[in-house]
This record gives sequence, C-alpha cells and structure tokens, in this order.
Amino acid sequence: MTFQTLLRRVTLLLAVALMSTSCLQAQNQVGTYLFALDKQGYATSYLFGTIHLPDKRVTQLPEMVLEKFRAADGVFTEIPMEPEMMLGAAQAMMLTDGRSLEDILPAETLEGFERELHAIHPEFSATPYMRLKVWAAATMLLTLETQMKNPGLNAMDLALYSGAKEAGKRVGGIENPEEQLALFEAFSEAEQIELMDSMLGYMKEIREAGGSYTDDLVEAYLSGDLQKIEEMMASYEMGDSALQQKFEKLFITDRNELMAKRIEMRLQANPSKSYFFAIGAAHLYGTNGVPKLLKDAGFEISRVQ
Repeated sequence: MTFQTLLRRVTLLLAVALMSTSCLQAQNQVGTYLFALDKQGYATSYLFGTIHLPDKRVTQLPEMVLEKFRAADGVFTEIPMEPEMMLGAAQAMMLTDGRSLEDILPAETLEGFERELHAIHPEFSATPYMRLKVWAAATMLLTLETQMKNPGLNAMDLALYSGAKEAGKRVGGIENPEEQLALFEAFSEAEQIELMDSMLGYMKEIREAGGSYTDDLVEAYLSGDLQKIEEMMASYEMGDSALQQKFEKLFITDRNELMAKRIEMRLQANPSKSYFFAIGAAHLYGTNGVPKLLKDAGFEISRVQ
C-alpha cells in the first residue's frame, strides 16, 4: 500500500482555494495523533499527524487538537499552501511534450484506469485526465471517490494552514512543493506505469471484496491507533521489491529525516515560540519516524491523550 498512501499527499498541491476556520470543527473522535515536543529552554510545541483526504469525518478535529492549534504562535504543514504555489505545482503535473496518456500507457493499463473510473461513476471517462503525467493521473483517480462524497471540502492540512493564516499566525512549510514533485519525477515513466498497474490492481481487489480503500484508511485513522496505520502500510507489497524499497526510502525514510531536521532547526531558531507542525500520520510511527528522530535529537516526546 506504500504507493497509494504516498500518492495521496500530492493531492494537496491540486487545491487552490482557501478554507475558513469554521471548517475546523471539534468532534469527539476515537483517537488523535498529537505529540508534545518539550526541551529545556524551549516553549512546548506540537506535532500532529494528519490524513491527506478531503473527508468531513477527519476535518472535524478533537477539541484537544484545536486547543493547541489555536494557542500556537505558528503553524507549519508539509508544504506551504499558498494558492499561487500550488497552482504552479498543479501545472507541473501536466504533460508538455505533446503526448497524452493514450500514447504512454499500455492498453491494459489504460483499460484498468477506465475500469476504475467507471466503478466510481458510470459516466466517467479517462478523457479529462489524458494530459496528466502518469503519477498525477493515478493521484487524481485515487482521491476522486472521496472528493465526490465531500464536494467542496479540502484536505485537513489545507484547512489547518488557511485557518492559521486567517487567524494571523505565522505559517509555512517544512518542505516545498518542488521537493515533493521531484520525488515523483525521480521515477521513470516505466516505473510510474508499473506503480500505476499495482495501484489499479489493489483498488480492483478491494472494490470486488465490497470495500473501499479510502473508507478503510479513514477508519484506521479515526481509531487513533498508529499500529493500525502501520499494519495497513505493511499489508500491501508490490511485485518489484526493489521499486518498493526505492519508494519507501525516498518518500518515507529520507523525508522523515529531512522533516525532523527542519522541525528541529525551526525550534532552535525560535525557542520561545510554540509551533504546531502538521505532517502525514504515516511519518509518525517506527524507529525512523519523526517523533523518534526528534527524541534522538534531545526532545522529550509525549503523546497527548
């Protein structure tokens, strides 16, 4: 499931409209992914694990999360979510060499793409996606059903960013859009097609079993149990283990190290400020997760219950 999970993140780059703070409502959820970051001489800051889907079930945040969010001096998401930045990133997802997906994808892959579009809605076709790069088309497909169920709703990260900006807080990104886009461009078209085939097969398998990939993911997230998310990540294996390892290194391991270092640098530069960092929940667990890396850097990490 690695590829599917990682593809969701780039959905943030496609959103260009801001969301008001009224969309961040409190609701008693089963669990949360909020960590306090403490160190002598520093104000307490917080690390919060998000899910990059536009689903009303996850944008209604627990009150304890909203309390820390409102009190923070600054809010930092994975990338800065200024409309002009994200519009530029969205343009980078388009093919510019005169080709279309029909020219790039094998017939079987294109057929599978059409199949999953029809499964979402019988009137959908691949035509609107023909000018997208392979990885971008896969991203759009993966989130399409959730977007249809939640029209006009943006992902949690965008809601947090724009809510903080509206409140006059300092805002920014831990990474930048170019860094995230470069990760996808690190894979050849042949590799992207292989990954897309894997994703299409996984979506078909879950659908034929009567399930929904995004619903399963949201339910796991709402449990507040990092182990469930870790188990979901581990439940999917691609046929090409070398390609899967490449993805995991670039999108998880390397980015965890980068984000932990940049969070540490941000706190070192302003130790008297309390910051709220929002990153994908998949970056929180394990021995190379961001909380563990920050602990290794000298911070006391505690789960806020």
